[in-house]
Amino acid sequence: MRLPPLSRHLARQGCNHPTPSSRRTERASDATSTRRSRGYWQVPRSFGLLETVGERLALTPDGATYLASTSPELLLTVIRKSVAGFDELLAELDQHALSADEGLRVLTESLGVEWESDAQVKFRLGWLESLGVAKQRGGRSELVRNRDTE
Repeated sequence: MRLPPLSRHLARQGCNHPTPSSRRTERASDATSTRRSRGYWQVPRSFGLLETVGERLALTPDGATYLASTSPELLLTVIRKSVAGFDELLAELDQHALSADEGLRVLTESLGVEWESDAQVKFRLGWLESLGVAKQRGGRSELVRNRDTE
């Protein structure tokens, strides 16, 4: 999975938008622009690829390494290290295909989360699909066993 173009730009050039703690919302259009840009950088930040330094975004060492390689395997390693639930979902997917509801039960039991919807599970399964590690079939996610033949 490659970062979207705006995220790559932010990672390389930084962002002049203030961080949420210092955000100014003088006009509605500014708030929309700030909200939109925040949506682009929050995912790479949650993956451990970006961090805030003062009021700017900066690449983490993992982010710089990923940009140099753009390897899906490297990105999966970084995500598994930074975001709870990937190891648990991958272990379960290694055993059988998984619906989002089943994934929610797995993460509720293993992580002790109290999510009321499967949205976070769907995000994680979608990221695994984007990385080519999982695929959807009949409303269930399953591991891609041999990615060269899929």
